[in-house]
Amino acid sequence: MGKKMNEEITPPVSTGNSGMLNIISAGTIIIGNVYTESDFRVDGEIDGEIACNEKLILGKTSRVKGKVSASYVEVFGEVEGSVMAETLEVKSSARIQGDISAQSLEMEPDALFDGTCSMLKKKNADRPSYFLSE
Repeated sequence: MGKKMNEEITPPVSTGNSGMLNIISAGTIIIGNVYTESDFRVDGEIDGEIACNEKLILGKTSRVKGKVSASYVEVFGEVEGSVMAETLEVKSSARIQGDISAQSLEMEPDALFDGTCSMLKKKNADRPSYFLSE
């Protein structure tokens, strides 16, 4: 039998330069900011900012209330806050309430987005760090 149309298909996550992968499981709640240099998957809730220098996946059960910034972001869940990425994919199950900024943007039908969108120019310099200013 085939895959359902809106079923989340998650490819293997590369672990970047550090060889590490961070996962926040469904049912986990974090209050505070999260900073990571490696890939990061969230299926739980974060009330705070997320800064990731690699790939960030916000699963269907994820809820983030705060600023999100990463090199690559895939959103299946809910974000209440701004999202900044080189590449941003907003899936059909996603709900974003806040502004988005990206160099590359893909938004699937049925995704909900309430905010403004800014398309960023590619820079020839080294890839910027997405760690938020302290």
